[in-house]
Amino acid sequence: MDSNQHEALSVWVRELRKRLNVSQDALADVLNVSRGAIASWEGGQRAPWEPSLTRDALRRVGEQVRMPPMPERGPRKVRGPRVTTAHDERFQEFFGTSSR
Repeated sequence: MDSNQHEALSVWVRELRKRLNVSQDALADVLNVSRGAIASWEGGQRAPWEPSLTRDALRRVGEQVRMPPMPERGPRKVRGPRVTTAHDERFQEFFGTSSR
């Protein structure tokens, strides 16, 4: 991922959090990642792989608040399912509705 892609994702994650009006801790809890992961994405130091459960979860949260499409990142091998019941339950709790 080049620096422009990192910056685009960084801005996207910050904007998502602003639209949700939540802390890094709260967003991390919904996505089942650490607060440090959110901070590193917002700071442009790191980015979740594409495709991954975390990127799928970020996209789904973004869709709930009508965010523009998430900037893409290079591919990698996917292990396991892309969407889990745990993610669905977290979305339902966070938004108070079904995530689908």
